[in-house]
Amino acid sequence: MESDIIVEGFQRSVEMHGVEYRIFIGDGDLSVLHQILTKVEYGRFVKKKECANHVVKCYTTRLYGIAKETKGSSAFLSGPRIKRLKNGARKAIKHYANILRDVQGTAQKQRAQKADLTRQLAGDLINGPKHVFGCHDRCKDYFCDGTKGDNIYDGMPKVLQMKIVTAANIIAEKADRLVTDDTSNLAEAVMALVAKLSGGKQINRCQKGSYE
Repeated sequence: MESDIIVEGFQRSVEMHGVEYRIFIGDGDLSVLHQILTKVEYGRFVKKKECANHVVKCYTTRLYGIAKETKGSSAFLSGPRIKRLKNGARKAIKHYANILRDVQGTAQKQRAQKADLTRQLAGDLINGPKHVFGCHDRCKDYFCDGTKGDNIYDGMPKVLQMKIVTAANIIAEKADRLVTDDTSNLAEAVMALVAKLSGGKQINRCQKGSYE
């Protein structure tokens, strides 16, 4: 139903507001984008950006999954460290998004700057686990205050290390969609307000008299 509402919004955008929506912010599900591409007249021009909050949430969920399924991980991948990994990823995304917003110049210069910032963001997301586990060789000033603790990164089980690195690589591969720090916060806030006023899923609105 949610996807139907979004698609209808795109279909009626010109009629209701005189504009064509060119950007769609969503989670990792491609089904809504597919419907927009096939059911909206100008759908082929619509580009999807991923909600940064959702991507970081998936990263965190993946880390908790690794901690649960990997033997001997409790001494390394603890809850507080997973929280630091999450906060570090969010901090990196916000940092480069703020820089990108201030970029000026020709369109070509802006594209080049965005590509460079995307590359740097990907590198910092990959470096996140090393920072959290005490290896600061590649940390940047905005990300790390230089505090040196015990380096346990090289001492953790290789299987665990590889799984954490893989999780970091997955989020880093989305750097081009994260560097603008787009989120669906506003839409979710509106839907939360609607749910509060309408009773949300507590009331079956398909039944007769449900709005009385």
